[in-house]
Amino acid sequence: MKNLIKKYALAIIAVLIAGTSLTAAGLNKSENKEHPKATGMVWYSFDQHIDSDPNNPSNYTRLGTSNTAGCAQGSALCSINASDNGATPDATELAALQTAIANGSQTSQVTFKN
Repeated sequence: MKNLIKKYALAIIAVLIAGTSLTAAGLNKSENKEHPKATGMVWYSFDQHIDSDPNNPSNYTRLGTSNTAGCAQGSALCSINASDNGATPDATELAALQTAIANGSQTSQVTFKN
């Protein structure tokens, strides 16, 4: 009888350990749902949070799919339209827009203001 109780106790412990391991593994693989990365193009306003460098992704604020920055023709960088990378634009994509930004060229991806 004691051997039977020991076998059941060991079996229960083994099941509990296996269940805990599977739960922990599932938690480690979960993705960050607080700030999921969306897809598509969005607008980022140039707000100079850190410095005046238009190549610094930290100087931009995500606006969303509509450009609500109130940009019009002018000479000061206002906003860019880039792939949705979350809160700030992707540095590589931002670097690719630097020619248009440096030239002051209003395009479908770069806008300016007075």
